Amino acid sequence: MGRIGTEKKFEIVKRRKSGEPASALAAEFGVSEKSVKRWFDAYKERGKKGLDNKSTKPKKSPNKISKNMERMVLEFKEKHTEWRPATIAKELKMQGFSISHPKVKDILIKHKKHAIWGKKGNKEWFQWLTKPEA
Repeated sequence: MGRIGTEKKFEIVKRRKSGEPASALAAEFGVSEKSVKRWFDAYKERGKKGLDNKSTKPKKSPNKISKNMERMVLEFKEKHTEWRPATIAKELKMQGFSISHPKVKDILIKHKKHAIWGKKGNKEWFQWLTKPEA
């Protein structure tokens, strides 16, 4: 079922307030008993405002890479085209920056600067790695 809207929650809370068991309401609406109790408590504390759906988006992105770090990774790749992500990450760490090679790879893929190549039989192949469109 997806998220339950404020009006549905309010209906559940009203019925709970009138004495219906949380377990029966949970079963009827396809939610957990814990959710029914949490909504009931939120309504008691903050009224109908307490039933609003809250954003699940984080307030901060601690793993987000700065534009400056992205620029440095791309500069290293331009100067040293043969370097792989692990080598770039290692070089940046030696200069006092903290970045993992998977993050370096993500940056290179985002900017179409990371490729894979190989050989099958006598045919060589080459492919730019790109992030799939969301």
